[in-house]
Amino acid sequence: MKVSFRQEKGNGFVSTVEGKEKITIDDHYANRPELYSPTELLLFAAGACSGPDVLGILEKMKQLPDRYECEISGERMSEFPKIFKFVNVHYKAWGKVKPEALRKAANLSLSKYCHVGITLARAGVDVTFSYSVNGEVIEEMVHPVAE
Repeated sequence: MKVSFRQEKGNGFVSTVEGKEKITIDDHYANRPELYSPTELLLFAAGACSGPDVLGILEKMKQLPDRYECEISGERMSEFPKIFKFVNVHYKAWGKVKPEALRKAANLSLSKYCHVGITLARAGVDVTFSYSVNGEVIEEMVHPVAE
């Protein structure tokens, strides 16, 4: 795997990977608050890595939601290098999804399959998950446990 980018003065870092959509990332010089920061993209990566795991596991359990969303939050240290203290992945499902099925799928993803989440955890970040079904929060701040 290999990615590349170039700095475009006033525009940030612009990806240069052939055959892929262009991504523009904040370089802290462009003064463009609408651009994503590298740390925001890391949170997106954790959720986007885990999402297909969760949906695939739910599908095997015949619990595929009508609607699925994921919200990832994190808190960074105040001192440099300002690494993440914790990251929480909140899985949201709507439809006829049993809460215990969503819990199992989230736990399996973050303990066994999601390489981004596992990399964060192995780097010392406190990675947790929470989940809700049909708008009701079922559990918060669950630590993934290998099954």
